[in-house]
Amino acid sequence: MKLERVEIVHVAIPLVSPFRTSFGTMTTKDTFLLHVVTDTAEGWSEFAADPEPGYCSEFVAGAEIVLRDFLLPRVAALPVLAAAHLGPATDGVKGHELAKAALETAVLDAELRSYGMSLATYLGRCGSGCRPGCRSGSSRRSPSCWTPWRAISPRDMCGSS
Repeated sequence: MKLERVEIVHVAIPLVSPFRTSFGTMTTKDTFLLHVVTDTAEGWSEFAADPEPGYCSEFVAGAEIVLRDFLLPRVAALPVLAAAHLGPATDGVKGHELAKAALETAVLDAELRSYGMSLATYLGRCGSGCRPGCRSGSSRRSPSCWTPWRAISPRDMCGSS
């Protein structure tokens, strides 16, 4: 694959309910989606950090600069674009793990789309699907959903394999 272009798409995703932490309350997730277009497919990812560096050192505007000025030039110089090549190509940029993850995820999405492969298959899907589980911190789930913490095997999480 060869990289043709990368777009940053700003989004304000409304949350189903307010997200309250010691840092404040969010009602929308203000971030960006990274759209990678190659000569064979396109891929998408979401940047995980917040608009301001309150919770972690990475933030939306900073990630845009790091992507534009440091990560994308290294990735564009690769003779063959593949998600597996991004780690070594971007190692010279210290930190910025969330920006690197957004780029690698978008490239992996494009790569898998070019093969016609789902992420589940790439990760070694077990059986026909996985049963949904509980999210920690969700007060709206019924108590019967909660189970004690323990080691969980793939057989516990997935249908028959």
